[in-house]
Amino acid sequence: MKSFVPANLGFPHVTRQDVIEKHTRPLARDLIARGADKAVLVLDGTYIYIQRSADFRFARISYSMHKHRPLLKPMMIVTTSG
Repeated sequence: MKSFVPANLGFPHVTRQDVIEKHTRPLARDLIARGADKAVLVLDGTYIYIQRSADFRFARISYSMHKHRPLLKPMMIVTTSG
């Protein structure tokens, strides 16, 4: 946690210029940024279905009335190169 996470996860481990130069695909740059030097990020929300928890509080929080089963809803922010 002390060495891997700060160096590889989260926003502080990469600069905006690195995202523009190394992690933005040419197709995304042409379509979305119109060729300009802009950072292109993709926000992706999805469902991860999980087993029902024995912990009553977590079971209530994780249950989706819409999908009728327990799930988690992570929001990921990724670059166009993945």
